[in-house]
Amino acid sequence: MGERLGVYHMLTLTNQTNFRTGNGGWDRNVYNVKNGGFLKKPGEYFTNVRAQRVFEHLLRHAVARWGASTSVFSWDLWNEVSAAEGFNAKTAAQWHERMARYLRSVDQAEHVIHTNFGHLNSYAEVDSLPEMELVSTNTYAIKDIAQIAEVWTKRLIEQFRKPYMLTEYGIGHNMGSAGYAGHDPERVMVHNGLWSPLLSGSAGTGMAWDWNWLDDERFYRYIQAVAQIVKDIPFSRRTWRPVQVQAFEFADASRQPYYADALIEGFPGNYAFPPEALERQTFTVLENGRLERQDLLHARLGEQRSWQASARSFQVCYPADGQFIVYVPELGGRPQLTVSVDGKVVLEQELLPYGPPDQYDARAYYKKYPVDISAGAHTIRVANTGGGSLTSAFELTNYVRRHGPNIEARGLQTDDYMLLWLKHPEFNWMYRRMGMQPDEQPAGRLTLRDVPDGTWDARWMDTVEARMVGQETVTSSGGTLLLKTPPTAKSVVARLHRLD
Repeated sequence: MGERLGVYHMLTLTNQTNFRTGNGGWDRNVYNVKNGGFLKKPGEYFTNVRAQRVFEHLLRHAVARWGASTSVFSWDLWNEVSAAEGFNAKTAAQWHERMARYLRSVDQAEHVIHTNFGHLNSYAEVDSLPEMELVSTNTYAIKDIAQIAEVWTKRLIEQFRKPYMLTEYGIGHNMGSAGYAGHDPERVMVHNGLWSPLLSGSAGTGMAWDWNWLDDERFYRYIQAVAQIVKDIPFSRRTWRPVQVQAFEFADASRQPYYADALIEGFPGNYAFPPEALERQTFTVLENGRLERQDLLHARLGEQRSWQASARSFQVCYPADGQFIVYVPELGGRPQLTVSVDGKVVLEQELLPYGPPDQYDARAYYKKYPVDISAGAHTIRVANTGGGSLTSAFELTNYVRRHGPNIEARGLQTDDYMLLWLKHPEFNWMYRRMGMQPDEQPAGRLTLRDVPDGTWDARWMDTVEARMVGQETVTSSGGTLLLKTPPTAKSVVARLHRLD
C-alpha cells in the first residue's frame, strides 16, 4: 500500500516496551529466562553475544523481506531505546555500531540507518557514531511545540551535522481512555508540530502520536496543506538556510509600536537534563522573551526535600507595567503555589481543594494565577510550598517590543525557493486548552535580508483551513525582499519561487 500511495515508512525493528518490567513487556518477552529465553535482565540484551546474533538474524530477515521495497525510508533499530530497562549509553553505542555495520553489509539498497530516543535531546554516545545516519528523538507534554521544535531541530542538526526528525510528540502521558482528543479537540499541537520542525530544517514534519488524536478531519486538512505547499520542492537538491528577518512592520504606518506577551516553559518529561540543571535555581528572561538556558529548566515543581526543585527564580526586566502569570496544567498530590516578587510574597494559593477526589481531575487542572508586575527589573520566585508537585509554564505580559503584527516568522530559503511560516504566538495548545483565542493580527510589511535578487512568485495559504489566501509577484533587490503579509489570526505559510 505504501508503494501504491507514495508513503514512506520508518520501519522500527524493536522497541523499549518489550524490555521493561513495569508495563509487562519483559514478562512476555521470549528472551526472558522465565519464558524459555536466555536473559535474566532486560539490560543484558545489549551485551549478550547470543542476543546480538539473534538480532542480526532479524536484520537479515527484514532486509530479505522488505529491502527491495521503495516504501522503506529507513531502518530504525529501536523505538525509544533510552527507555529500555538497563539502558547504558556506552554499551548501547557498542550495540548500535555492531548492528548498523552488519545491516549496511547486507542491505544493498542502502536505506537510511538510525535509532530513536525517548528523550528530546538525544544521546551523543550513540548519535555521534558515523553509522547513525539520522537523529530521531521524541518529546511529550510541551505546551508550545512550535518554539521547542524550532530550537531543538536547529540545535541537534548543528550538534551532529546530520538530518534530524522529531519522530514523536504529544500532549502527555496517561491521559485517559479518550487520549489526547478531549484535551486538544482542534488538534492545535498537531498542526504546530507539523510546520515548526519542517521549516526549521528537519528532514520532514514532526510526527504526532496517538491515533484517536489524528483520525480526524482537521488533521487530514492540516496535512493536506503541508503536502500542497511542499509539492515538488527540491529539498534534497538544494542547500537551505534559515530565513533572515530584517524588519516586520504594520502595513498601516499610523500604528504605533507596543509590547507583546512572552510564554516560557521548561521540560516536564522526555528530556535528559544536563547535570548542572540540579544546581540551577535562577534564570534570566531576555528582552526578546526567550529564556536563557531553557535547557536547564524543569517544568515540574516538586515538594520540598524531593529530588525535584521546589522553587525557581526568574530575573526579569519589564519595559512597561504587566503581569507574571503562572499556568498550572497538571497537579500531583496537594501542592501550594507561592509567588514572591523581590522577596515579598504576593500570591499564596493551595491548588487542590479539599474534598472528594471525583470533584477534580489532577491531570486536567489547567488554571492560571496572575500577579501584577511594575516596569523595571525584578526577581520573581515561584515555589511549591506544599506537597506533591505541579507542572508549570509562565507568561510575561507587555514584555517584548514589537513594531508590527504579533506574529512569529520561521522559514527556509535557498537561491530559488523560499518557505515562510507565520504563526500567532498565542496559537498554541495550552492557550486553546485554557479557552483563550488569539486576536487577528493586521496585515504587515515583512522585510527579508540575504535574498538573491530577482522576481519571485509568492503564494499564501491559510494552513488551518488549507486554502489559498493570496498571490503576488515581488522583486528582491540589493539582497532584500519586501512581502505584504495577510491578516493572520492563527497561521499562514508562503511559498516563493524565483522566476528569473
